[in-house]
Amino acid sequence: MSPGGSHKGIRDDNPLETFASLARALDREGIAYLHVLEEPIAELSPARLMQDHFHRTLVSSRSYTRDSAEEALESGVADFVAFGRAFTANPDLVEKLRTNRLLALPDPKTFYSGGARGYIEEVTATGRC
Repeated sequence: MSPGGSHKGIRDDNPLETFASLARALDREGIAYLHVLEEPIAELSPARLMQDHFHRTLVSSRSYTRDSAEEALESGVADFVAFGRAFTANPDLVEKLRTNRLLALPDPKTFYSGGARGYIEEVTATGRC
């Protein structure tokens, strides 16, 4: 779920109420986990807000770095963090995170294009993970 998100200008007028209600319903249904995209709502963490309404495993997703992911886990924002685009650009992401190596920046123009470009190139000037 993406309580703070928008798509092509479409936003929920009351995301706190809408997504809290959804989280409570999903909690009652007993689903295994809730995956929340961390786009702030009024400068609040959506994952943190969902914790009041969903009491099972919580997965947080955003443009995490190695340090911010560790901070999110240590602070209890989420049980797990997800790396989407970082994995797309770094098939060896786990090893890079483990050894604190530079990450290749994702290039959305190459996502799911059918070729190797964007998936297996060497790291160019980026930043630490």
